[in-house]
Amino acid sequence: MTIHDPSNYDLITLGLGNQNYQEFVDTYIANKYNVFDVPGFSWDPNIQLDYTYQQLEAERGIYTMASYITPGAPSPVKSNQSVVVNYGTIPHNSHSFSLDDQTLRLQAKINRETGMFTNSMRTAINELLFDNTDKLIGGNYNTLTYQRNQMVSAGALTLTDANDPAGLKNITFSANIPTANVNTLTLQKRWFTDTANTEGTSSDPLTDLQDMQLLMENKGVAAYHWEVDKLTLRRAFKHTKIQQAVAFALYPLMPTANATAVVANMMYDAKKAALEGILGCSILEIDSIVSVEKFNPATGKVEPTQIRSFEADTWALVPDGQLGTLISVEPFLLGGADPSNVAYFDGGRTLLRRYYDIRTNVQYVQSDNATLAVPSVAKRMFRLKVA
Repeated sequence: MTIHDPSNYDLITLGLGNQNYQEFVDTYIANKYNVFDVPGFSWDPNIQLDYTYQQLEAERGIYTMASYITPGAPSPVKSNQSVVVNYGTIPHNSHSFSLDDQTLRLQAKINRETGMFTNSMRTAINELLFDNTDKLIGGNYNTLTYQRNQMVSAGALTLTDANDPAGLKNITFSANIPTANVNTLTLQKRWFTDTANTEGTSSDPLTDLQDMQLLMENKGVAAYHWEVDKLTLRRAFKHTKIQQAVAFALYPLMPTANATAVVANMMYDAKKAALEGILGCSILEIDSIVSVEKFNPATGKVEPTQIRSFEADTWALVPDGQLGTLISVEPFLLGGADPSNVAYFDGGRTLLRRYYDIRTNVQYVQSDNATLAVPSVAKRMFRLKVA
């Protein structure tokens, strides 16, 4: 039997040629993800060394009036300190891919028999490495989008079997939204009381929305918007009172009996624009779906499961602009790792590494990151649960 060391099968290194993994990531992956977009959240410029964090309530940027003083008296110094409203721990997330064993074995066989590593072989290996690295980075960004939407719509990120089947469970990271800012409609005040869209007899959607906007304005916030899941918003247009309001806004002399039929045949964008005009602010429709891998006992396979990242039947009212930051922990790399097999991404917040398991003859690409979406305007975030 011929015994080969791992380098005989390390076609990834051969595929990279004169590049190391960091150069490969900087050249190909960075070009795809050159625009980072988690609405209202940006990277905290400070990368922490530990997993604890402070949640700060940001200043509103108000121009307060000057004080009247006696000439020569000390000038009052304005306060510019943020208030600590919560402490917590940043979660660590990790996932990896094993490189396609069939592809690697085929290329290794050709390489061993011919002693040649052709350009086509190099391309095939690089495409495999790009695909797996791309999926890891894309998965990380979906993780942050899910965090963001849960903080806004549910007021917390709670790890469950549904959203973290392979990881930790029953851990909650709270947005720390005041309970006074949350209105959960009950009984007949709910917009719909069942899945058949039966309207609550006391439901009044426009009053519910406008009353919450008044609470926002009483906090001194003039620029704000609603956020709502796409399916929840489309369901709202089935409510009779919303249909009538939209119809009358566009056609004031329309008979009430015709409102439902007219709105049903109206272009969706026109209905949405009319509702925004009635409310006096924009509505951001969230259509975000993420996937997790979960074992299906019926098929005996690990299968992708899709979940919507924004809470159903929930309307979130938030200020325009910055809502918070993405707080990260610096990833540590222990000694002994080959630097050519390591790459950093997201400004040093994400650690990518590839390694070879000699026990199983499998090569892996792994991502490690510890980041949490932390709101900085929690006292000015509102939630309305309508059904």
